[in-house]
Amino acid sequence: MRWEVFDSVDYHVMQYTGLKDINGKEIYDDDILEFNKEQRGEVQFARGAFGCSASHLWEINDGEVVGNIYEDEHT
Repeated sequence: MRWEVFDSVDYHVMQYTGLKDINGKEIYDDDILEFNKEQRGEVQFARGAFGCSASHLWEINDGEVVGNIYEDEHT
């Protein structure tokens, strides 16, 4: 058996929320959701539940996954 060591800086473990966006794509912690093409928010786990900073008007699964905080240059 050969062991390989990976640099932890290159990998980010993202937890699945158990929800899917409006297109059926799985939503993960640290994903960026877009609502109505005008408002974006980051998915975070807090107080025992997943939520999105922009979801005060919509349910989290009403958004569309447009990236995540590790790959989106606009966050």
